[in-house]
Amino acid sequence: MKQLYCWLTILSLLPSIALAQTNTQDKVEQETDTFIETIVEDQAEDSEVDNDTYAERLQDYIDDPINLNKARYSDLASLGLLNTEQIDAILEHREKFGHFLVVYELQSIPQLDLETCKRIAPFVRAGDLMDFNIPFSKLLFGGRHEIFTRYRRILEQSKGYKN
Repeated sequence: MKQLYCWLTILSLLPSIALAQTNTQDKVEQETDTFIETIVEDQAEDSEVDNDTYAERLQDYIDDPINLNKARYSDLASLGLLNTEQIDAILEHREKFGHFLVVYELQSIPQLDLETCKRIAPFVRAGDLMDFNIPFSKLLFGGRHEIFTRYRRILEQSKGYKN
């Protein structure tokens, strides 16, 4: 009987958990849209840019962020959030100190202030963690398969086992 109450409690909580996840996803999407709108408005004041195309491009970068460890000058320039000095500083930092481990390493570059780092953070990624997110079917059929075996045998009989 106790198990029945436990299962009923769990089953009654499942819809609220699922609903909470949906609300969280909606909230994140809404915050992202607001963030992109703010950036587009700021850019519109500075230059003559097609706002719809620019907003779509930024949304694409949120879905598939630029890898700082593989990015070229043109990739970072296409963001439209960095000037040439800042892009050169990022590439020089990567060349001098090696690959970025986390996006927050951008704060150590003197040419990038905190506001700029916060502004570009959703559109870039660091580390190659995403590169290891490979579908199982690709691992199964496209990977290299190896089997390692180990065999051990004692050549001398131990003293305790001698007659």
